Amino acid sequence: MKPSKFTLLAAACAAALAVTARAETHVSIDLGLRLGPPPPIVVREAPPRPVIVERQYSAPGPGFVWIPGHNSWVNGRWTWFPGTWVRPPQPNTIYVAGRWDERSRNWIESHWELAPPPPPAPVVIMEAPP
Repeated sequence: MKPSKFTLLAAACAAALAVTARAETHVSIDLGLRLGPPPPIVVREAPPRPVIVERQYSAPGPGFVWIPGHNSWVNGRWTWFPGTWVRPPQPNTIYVAGRWDERSRNWIESHWELAPPPPPAPVVIMEAPP
């Protein structure tokens, strides 16, 4: 009995998801959406200090978030990305800027994370007067 193309495709997708879905906080499914910190990149040199002074202009509409200009490690070198307004990839997400760890020489790319849930409302117990 020959496996159908659909069966082979389903098996390939399941194998890809099994490799991607490790016990980490990072989820990466190749749909253009990535939440949580990406794996660190080992880089020999720290990112250059920004020398560009940016002017933050008005948001183009409601729901936009300002992403400041930043360096990012692309194709083996530091590349400057100017600040811009973007819409978060989904509700309740926050932008986390990239960061350099001098000790380990690791670069953590900027990314979006789920916002922490709000703290629970305080419980107020009212007693009836005697």
